[in-house]
Formats: sequence, C-alpha cells, structure tokens
Amino acid sequence: MGAAWSFLTILGLHWAIIPIFIANLATGGDPLSPMIASAPFAQMGMGLGVFLKTRDKDLKTLAGSRLVPSALAGTTEILTYGLLVRYKRTMPIVAIAGAVGGAITGALGVKGIAFALPSFLSIPVFKPTGLFLIGTLAALVLALVLTLVIGYEGKNEGVATKTVKEFGLANVRREIILSPLNGEIVPLSKISDPLFSTGTVGNGIAIEPATDKVISPVDGTVTTLFPTEHAIGIASEDGAEILICIGVDTINLKGQFFTSHVKQWDTVKRGDLLIQFDMENIKAAGYDVKTPVVITNSNQYVDVVPAKDGIVQAKDELIKLVV
Repeated sequence: MGAAWSFLTILGLHWAIIPIFIANLATGGDPLSPMIASAPFAQMGMGLGVFLKTRDKDLKTLAGSRLVPSALAGTTEILTYGLLVRYKRTMPIVAIAGAVGGAITGALGVKGIAFALPSFLSIPVFKPTGLFLIGTLAALVLALVLTLVIGYEGKNEGVATKTVKEFGLANVRREIILSPLNGEIVPLSKISDPLFSTGTVGNGIAIEPATDKVISPVDGTVTTLFPTEHAIGIASEDGAEILICIGVDTINLKGQFFTSHVKQWDTVKRGDLLIQFDMENIKAAGYDVKTPVVITNSNQYVDVVPAKDGIVQAKDELIKLVV
C-alpha cells in the first residue's frame, strides 16, 4: 500500500480504496490508512531532496513552495504532478520509501481512528502515535537520502546541453505547439495562481477561452489526466511536456462541468478532442476560466517563445520551443 498509493492517486484509482477506510473506521480502526500515509511522507522527503539538490531556481521554488502545504495539510498534488510525474527517477524512490514506511506501520499494528489526509497535523489520528511516527519518518528520511544520493533526473531530463550560440542559428531545432483552444491570449503573469504567474510550473501562455472544447496541440501521449478532469498533461513525440489547466482553482469543482474524451496513456493526434467543459456554469460558480498552457520541462529548452498575441484559433501556432 505504501509503495502503490502515489501511483494509484495519479491514475485516480485511490477513490476505490477510500470507502474501505471509512468502513474500517466504523468497526474500530483502519489498518490501511497508516500504511498508505507513508506514500505522501515519502513524497515530502523526495521534494525536500530535490529542493536541497537542485541548482535550478524555478525547480527549487516549485519543490520548496509545496513542502509546507504538504506537511501541514497533506496536499501533495504539486509534488505528484510537478516532480513525481516529471522526473521518472523519483518514482522508484517514492515507491521504495513508501513500501518501507508502510511495512513498518503495518507490522507494528498502527491504526487510523479518524479519516484525515496524512500530514504532520493529522498525526494524532493514528494510534499508537509513536509507532506511526517511526514508519512515516522512515519513509520521509529514506526518500530524502535516496534523492540526494542517486538524484532525480534521468538521462533525458536534464537541461539542454547546447545553446543557440554553440550550435549557430542554422542548426537550431524548433518544435511548434498549437493552440488547444479558441480565445484571446493572456500572459501567464495575469493568472492569479502564483504557480503559473511566476513560471514555477513552466513557461508558456494562457488563453481566455471563447469555446468549450480543448483539443490536442501536438501528436503525442496523454501522460496525466487529473481525476477532476480539469487539467491534462501530454508528452509530444518530440519530447515537450505540455500541461493544460482549464481555469484557476477549478480543481475545487471536483470534476463538475468537465468531461474528458481521452484516458491516461491514450495516443492522440493534433486536433483530437481532449476535454469539454461547461464554461458558463464554471463562471457562474465564481471561477476564472483563463487556461494556462505551459511547458513543464521548460528547462530542457533554450527558449520558450509565444508564437503570437491577440486572438487565437484552435490549431494556430501558439508556442515555439527552441532546442
């Protein structure tokens, strides 16, 4: 459970297990949630390791900015989708550390006595508390040490090794990202969510949508589909990792007003319909529908350049990536 939970969450399969927690609580205590708690603590350790190890300012900001919310509220989504999905080497680190922590808490007979997201503030709901701390802190420390020792980047996940000057303009390769929406282009700096406005998640642009359909901007694979269907990640055939997030804080709608037409790991072509959303109801619920389109692996490119401004149509050139 400690090894699998992070990946069940990415796939949205964790919702099938949560009712078991609640049923167990009704019978005197849940033995599963303490084992699963090792997974978010392992992610915290991995995030701390990335924060301490990286020299990239944007990545350090991304990792550091989520440590406190994760530690105090158990909200590890940015660690999951910003680091775990992005840097594949972190996956075995989190799995191993989560497995060790989960095995310890399971073997020691720890139980949850109330339903709460695992965090430092929710430690009292796990009994015996001291034994719970042994397992979860083991997961955190092991993930931290493994990240510091073996690193988080694979061979293809580092910063681009050649610049425009080193290659010369004639040898620069560009990848074009098309617009996934009709609408008006808005700078990311105008987005109220600081993860996007500061470029923490990646460089790119935002669109004030005029229609309710999101199409694929590249030929590639759906690598991430949030369970709430408000955001989707696609890896292009040329290596770009694109995150499209419909609206600001729309994760709080819990999937209401969003309909996905693809599944995770589906192969998509440019122009394929990805997500439909009820724009008017989202606005009526008080949410901004500005849609960031960001390149989450921006640090692998020499430059990420908006291709145009003003009004954009779906399938127009939106972003140019300089390799």
